[in-house]
Amino acid sequence: MSKKTTVILSLFVSLAIGGTANAQEGTVKYRQGLMGAIGGHAEAIAQIAYGGVDYTDHLVGHTEALKALTTLVLTAFREEAITEDPPTRAKEEIWQEWPKFEGYVNDLEQAAADVAKTAAGGDVGAVAGSLDPLWDSCKGCHESFRKRR
Repeated sequence: MSKKTTVILSLFVSLAIGGTANAQEGTVKYRQGLMGAIGGHAEAIAQIAYGGVDYTDHLVGHTEALKALTTLVLTAFREEAITEDPPTRAKEEIWQEWPKFEGYVNDLEQAAADVAKTAAGGDVGAVAGSLDPLWDSCKGCHESFRKRR
């Protein structure tokens, strides 16, 4: 093999390895953004529903956004990506126990859809009363599949 061929092959291997690392980093950053957006809407919903702020006219928007975002979670985690930079709190057990993870995500999607449906009715108190299944789905998944800080 010529020196030129060796250099070219080395370059392609380096790009392939670097590309994989960059793809994993991008996947982790994307998931962190997605989960952060879900958390942000959930926090806003809680503040409105439990009376922390008086933005009741925003409630439907937040619940609809939450409903839409939760439908993206499962596909965002299909590809295993664990990185140190950025540090990820996702545990490898997600992919080792995929059916269990999938169950939590399905519960999350259903709970978010139920909260959005309740919010559409316009009763803030009813929304507050409908949030426990949402919190339970988040808590169960985080306890099983998210590293502690």
